[in-house]
Amino acid sequence: LVKHSPDAIFIIASNPVDILTYVTWKISGLPKHRVIGSGTNLDSARFRYLLSEKLQVAATSCHGYIIG
Repeated sequence: LVKHSPDAIFIIASNPVDILTYVTWKISGLPKHRVIGSGTNLDSARFRYLLSEKLQVAATSCHGYIIG
């Protein structure tokens, strides 16, 4: 991808995010500020589930994201 789009910014949204972000950074050769890891999708899903349980509503009715 870097060959065809040298100005790319990679966003890694996977688990384990730390390892995959590091490997992507090393293999791509991009500067570290252009490879970003975000592993909060699973945490956000758990948050919505727990919120729905507490409020006794469907999880699809709850919206919220974990950041950081």
